[in-house]
Amino acid sequence: MEFQTYLSFDGNCRAAFEAYAALFGGTLPTMLTYGEGANGLGGSEWASRIFHATLLVGNQELLGSDAAPGPFEPMRGFRITLALDSATEARRVFDALAVEGAIRVPLQETFWSPAFGEVTDRFGVPWMINCGS
Repeated sequence: MEFQTYLSFDGNCRAAFEAYAALFGGTLPTMLTYGEGANGLGGSEWASRIFHATLLVGNQELLGSDAAPGPFEPMRGFRITLALDSATEARRVFDALAVEGAIRVPLQETFWSPAFGEVTDRFGVPWMINCGS
């Protein structure tokens, strides 16, 4: 069994996944638009929105799309947790995600981690950054 995270965006999936690929050193093997794969769902105004995206980092996948036509509901009630190997790497990632985002818990030393923090990025995705050593 493998858990996979699937994120829904309000028209900015492409920008988010391109930013994540650059930040995490990943690749984007799938970036399928509604025009390419959704049989006209949403009409021509949705043709360039993302129907399905895959970010591959090592052997891990993050999946997402622009939400289907209709009322969009922002992401809430969860965090994507990143376990990083060093406080330096935790700082780099946290600072990049915080650009134009909202810091919930500043990156700081805790009794369990030399670098822990929470941030919601500019795309509305909530992240928890945790360093094990």
